[in-house]
Amino acid sequence: MVLVSAVRYSAFGVLLCGVLVWFLIGDCVYPLFYFFGSFEPYGEVADFISRHGAPGFAAALHILLTAAGMACGYFLRPRIGLPERVVDFASAALARASEKRIWLASILLGVAAYALYFKLVGVDVALTNAAAARGGDFEGFGEKDAYMFLKTVAAIGLVAQCFAAIALIEKNKLFIAAYIMLVATAYANSISRNLLLYTAIVPVLVYLRLKPDVSKKRYGPMAYAILIALIPAAFLIMTYGKVMGHYISAYFTGDYYSVVDEIGEVGVIDTVLNNFGFQWVSVQAGIDHFNHTGIPLITRENALATLFGAIPSRVLGAFGLDFLYYGNVTPTLACINTEAFGYDKCTVPPLAVAYSAYLLPGAGGFLMGYLWLRSYVAVERQWISMQKQNWRKLWIPYFWWGFIVNLFTFIPSTIAVAMTQLLWLAVLALLPRKVVWRRKRQRPAVEGTTLVARG
Repeated sequence: MVLVSAVRYSAFGVLLCGVLVWFLIGDCVYPLFYFFGSFEPYGEVADFISRHGAPGFAAALHILLTAAGMACGYFLRPRIGLPERVVDFASAALARASEKRIWLASILLGVAAYALYFKLVGVDVALTNAAAARGGDFEGFGEKDAYMFLKTVAAIGLVAQCFAAIALIEKNKLFIAAYIMLVATAYANSISRNLLLYTAIVPVLVYLRLKPDVSKKRYGPMAYAILIALIPAAFLIMTYGKVMGHYISAYFTGDYYSVVDEIGEVGVIDTVLNNFGFQWVSVQAGIDHFNHTGIPLITRENALATLFGAIPSRVLGAFGLDFLYYGNVTPTLACINTEAFGYDKCTVPPLAVAYSAYLLPGAGGFLMGYLWLRSYVAVERQWISMQKQNWRKLWIPYFWWGFIVNLFTFIPSTIAVAMTQLLWLAVLALLPRKVVWRRKRQRPAVEGTTLVARG
């Protein structure tokens, strides 16, 4: 109901769908398929169930209360509250920035950082170990792991995704070409399905939904053709986006790799569902942890990533402030959640819904759902306002959408990237929009030039 209402209301609803689809499939659809015996779980879900059994009524109640909190957060909205005031205040500074300067500088920074990373690490080493690095395994880089910070710098360039839908409407060929190059390079360095979905599929969907609103024209045959083509494209990304990393690694190492061994025996639908299923069992892991300890699980790494995540760890270390680096916190939230699966490496983060179970089963889910959607409502209000006044400024609420997405992952490295991107935009916003040379009018006997900033 929330998703349908949001999409009908504005193009921002597409962004909301891009976030809540994880909750919808992982916490709502997956359990139904499991209990009706529609498929056999494997991977993280199977490993958890083999150790603890299937999640029970408590997990289902927690998920239900989370959904209720989301509905309240979206529909029971005040006219103007604290979230709206915060978004408006922060956006006022960004609105003064030059749009072209931001996307051009961001893309150039991203491509340049990736190019330097490839040169220092080596193309074969970078691509071979890209998938392993996502799980925190940097052993394959050897001493060259010191250059991993360049990937965080390069991630700043993905701020450009906020301009993608606008560029498609304006048919900005320079942006489109540069953006495709950036996304392709970023994917090769991360092997992340989410990256492809959020930087390629979602912006096109936003464009399709937004174009009729700003052009006042109905959808044409081409729009429907693109929309139909995006559906199998999204399934392909969800199915093969991760295994492609293993293909790349096998290509450089000479090892054998077969997609049949990876997903061929279980089918595409089962593969897509199992990509989301870890959220459901993580809810049960959170409930079990709370029942065992009797206290909410609060770790420091997310707070440190929010406050100091934009500062490189080496800079903190140089001033003797290593304790402020989120990477030095142990055990992390992801490690605690992963213990329930019996894994050695911290590869299964709980994300927002499951983390609320670690905080307080039931009531914590309702509160998390309410705050989550209440935050998006504030951004949606700004989206509607800017669409009416100057739709080319829609990149600002688009950025806030992505910022909230990253914060509610409760993954410190992702939060650190979000804070670094915010700092980057703040710096660009403080610069004058245009700097020109103008000859100053003075008496005939004295001549000179003065640098004048306009903006």
